[in-house]
Formats: sequence, C-alpha cells, structure tokens
Amino acid sequence: MPADCQTEWLNILQPPVENIVRDANRQIRSTKEIQELTTAKGLLLISNEGNLLYETPADYLSVISRVLQKKTEHGDLRFADINAVVYLSIRAVRNGMLPVWQAGFCDMADQQLREFVNSLERQWFTYLSRGRLIFEKKSPDGGYLPVRRE
Repeated sequence: MPADCQTEWLNILQPPVENIVRDANRQIRSTKEIQELTTAKGLLLISNEGNLLYETPADYLSVISRVLQKKTEHGDLRFADINAVVYLSIRAVRNGMLPVWQAGFCDMADQQLREFVNSLERQWFTYLSRGRLIFEKKSPDGGYLPVRRE
C-alpha cells in the first residue's frame, strides 16, 4: 500500500484505539491512587470478538503502540500508567486464527511484568482448553491453531 494511503488508513484506525487507551489509562491511574499502589504496573486487556479491520493481532498492537508512544507538551508519555497490553479474542479473527493472545510491553526489560503476563496467558489457554477445543502450536501473529477433541 502506498505511504500516503497507509497514513490515511492509520488516521482512520487510530482514534478509536486512542479512546480505549485514554479511558484505560485514566482508570488504571485512578485505581493506583485510590488503592495507594503508586508503584503498581498497569496492564490493559483488550478483548475484541470480531475485529476484521486488521490483518493480524500484531497489526492492532502496532496501532496501540503508536498511541502509547504519544507524548505530552512537556515530553512525558501521555499514557504512562499503561505498562503492557494484551489483545485477546476467542471468536472471529482473520486468517482462521483463534483464539488469539498477543502481548506488547512498554518496557521489554521489565521481567517481572513479562512473567506475570506469560503466566496469565498460560492460565487463560488452560481454562479455554477445558472446552471443546484444544489449542496447539502458537503462530507468529499470536494465535493458536484449534484442534477439535475426539
């Protein structure tokens, strides 16, 4: 796709994502203040059950990443209370990949947060595997190929 078309497409896709991020950042910040958890990490979970505007979950995370990199007029991150994002879906996604768990981190060196998100992912797939599908072989774009139980 030509660069000018890509820019125009991003200008269409980004505002709804930014609204989600803004609301989540506000909620995380408020919770940290009320609970007096100033050093707590913020994890944004986005469940989307029919997002056909994006080719892969990684494409959606790419738009979220652009939003999370926005800065204030003073040079601070606008959405500094979000430290990681997980995009997940158990229904309609493109290319037949389901379910999807795609994580992104603002600070890749934060090992404790990465371990927490990875543990959460394992537990989520364990929970889902109790249903009608068993999920195996994670794909590069965050999905698992479903295999029916016999």
